[in-house]
Amino acid sequence: MKIKIFILNIFLLLAVNAYGYDQWMGTEYQIDQPSITLAWDTSVGATKYEVIAVWIDPEPDFVYQLGDTTGLQMVVQRIRTGHFVFKVRACNSVGCSDRADASIPEFGIVDGQPQGWRIYWKMPAPTGPVIE
Repeated sequence: MKIKIFILNIFLLLAVNAYGYDQWMGTEYQIDQPSITLAWDTSVGATKYEVIAVWIDPEPDFVYQLGDTTGLQMVVQRIRTGHFVFKVRACNSVGCSDRADASIPEFGIVDGQPQGWRIYWKMPAPTGPVIE
């Protein structure tokens, strides 16, 4: 049996403004919301999608396994402060595709156009007792 090749486009569903570009020529979203919603196109033959977040601030990168879903979106809770890229791959009984990386224009979509994107989760505001 041949492994089906999947092509995914990954979208970030947020109500935020995009910030400028850096050396990788993508869009960076600086957010402080406690969660985001990732969405992607369906892939023919897929029975599930595996989703990961890659924290790109440390060297080497650190991978967070976000889980599997049969749907076309996933709500992701804030992991920590820092820069993240998201990757999704489609799977079926034969195997899984390569991961579609939202930071690469071939897979990322910004304002309906192919473009890489990533997020920077800002540090949340302090909570708890106030000491004066």
